Amino acid sequence: PEAFAVKILEHFGLAQYFSVICGAPMDERAHSTKALVIADALARAGISDASQAIMVGDRLHDVEGAHENGIAAIGVLYGYGDRAEHIACGADHIAENLQELKALLL
Repeated sequence: PEAFAVKILEHFGLAQYFSVICGAPMDERAHSTKALVIADALARAGISDASQAIMVGDRLHDVEGAHENGIAAIGVLYGYGDRAEHIACGADHIAENLQELKALLL
């Protein structure tokens, strides 16, 4: 949920590095799929060209939601998903660690 994301980022002093912090509302009826949450995040960030965005996620829902919005997705292996899950759902890239993620993004 967005409320938790904001609190966590603020607690660790990371909120200042984000222009927009988005997530699912506490009321799970609205924006109930990852694809809808991503679409809302793109709109709130003012991103109309999906080629200018990339989703970094650790589960198949992240990859699928990104693809439903026309966004490339990087599956990361330092979360809950594993390589087989990311391959099966069609992640565009897979990063085993932060160094690999940095190399893909930069």
